[in-house]
Amino acid sequence: MKTIMISVLALVFGFPFLPSLDKAKNKLQGIRLYMEAQQLHKRAKTEADLLQAIQKYQDAAKVMDDESDTRRKAAAFSKLGSIYWRLSRYDNALESLQRSLVLCRKGGFTEQEAGALNNMGLIYKNKGDYDRAEEQYAKALEIYDELGKSNAAAYTYSNLGNIHTQRGDYDKSLKMFRKALKLGRESRDLDVQAQATGNMAALFYTYGDYEKALESFNEAMGIFEKLGDERRKAKTEMNLGKVYRYLGDFDRALDRLAESLAVFERIGDARSRASTLLAKGEILCALKDYGNAEKSLVEALRIYERLGVSTRVANDRLGYLYLDLGDMEKAEIHIKKAGYESSRGRLCLVKGDYRKSVDCYTRLLKSAEKSKNPRHVFAALTGLGLAHEKLEEYEEAEKYFAKAVSLVGESRSRLKPEHQSTFYGARIFGFRRSEPGKGLVRVRAKLKDTQDRSQVP
Repeated sequence: MKTIMISVLALVFGFPFLPSLDKAKNKLQGIRLYMEAQQLHKRAKTEADLLQAIQKYQDAAKVMDDESDTRRKAAAFSKLGSIYWRLSRYDNALESLQRSLVLCRKGGFTEQEAGALNNMGLIYKNKGDYDRAEEQYAKALEIYDELGKSNAAAYTYSNLGNIHTQRGDYDKSLKMFRKALKLGRESRDLDVQAQATGNMAALFYTYGDYEKALESFNEAMGIFEKLGDERRKAKTEMNLGKVYRYLGDFDRALDRLAESLAVFERIGDARSRASTLLAKGEILCALKDYGNAEKSLVEALRIYERLGVSTRVANDRLGYLYLDLGDMEKAEIHIKKAGYESSRGRLCLVKGDYRKSVDCYTRLLKSAEKSKNPRHVFAALTGLGLAHEKLEEYEEAEKYFAKAVSLVGESRSRLKPEHQSTFYGARIFGFRRSEPGKGLVRVRAKLKDTQDRSQVP
């Protein structure tokens, strides 16, 4: 009797219940798949785990309805964006976040919309599109301020600080990071504090304040350890390794890099792994372990190629390696691909084209003084000193060597005694910090010899 009644109702009213039943079934299925994806995402330790989570989120989004389950579908696309970002698949990440953004605006989910904008800003920043990144951050910050979401605003201030760092505006960067840290401390949010502290450390590192960088990185690492955030703790280990590299403490640097590399390999963070391999390769070059250096640098290059991101830095470091080995053909190939004035200047210097070397290092010095990056300034001054010395323009060489020596001395004076002892051994764009001091001695001897000969009757 029940079967007959349902059939009659379906005939009279045109199957009114079937679509509703299907929608309800799809909604339940979507919720189940979404929750399964969340669990996979939360437990993910490897790239394979993340790919499984991606598939689950995609399956969930397919069965979710735009109208009745808008919020959860927007969240699914947002989660997809964050995983793609972690895997350095930036185009996929932007596509997912854009779909999330459309659904957020449709449903009026302003806080979720701000989150999508913030994440899009991160991706544009990694792609090197700083103007579009800042645009997304500004939109997100406007929403967070309106909603009174201080913690979310703190993350955005940190992200804006990173943009200003990339542009070479130290004061604006520090202002943004301090604002983020203040908000994090007021709310007692450890995650906000860790990110702001880590970003300040990176800023100190970029501008050569290595003691402050070490202090801040260690502080951030302690917080990440409390949070149980293995990935960000490993990234901080990597950054500490980079600081020790520029302090000339190669043993400690390699230890830090080895610890972080093991984590990145296990959790499938390919881009961070490549960055660690680059730093390791540079140190091995400085130690003249060229075979292992080449292995690390080539592996990093292959990862960047596979990810479809910029390979300039990897090509640049390989260029320096082949210059050290005297392989001009390979060096030139990689240096041309990189396109940096620092490596072009050194290539011309090694090849004996000293006037072109002067041109390259002059352009580098101009941009370095604008960005206030001390490592770039050092490389430019040292390169100019060496090029002018080879051209027997000793007064010009003396001028640049003297400036480089002064810069190194000022940086060294801010260090603890334990770091001062290794500082001169560090290499910056192919030059040890001891190079300008040796050059200054040589050219002053030449100038004195010339002066003495001119006084002979």
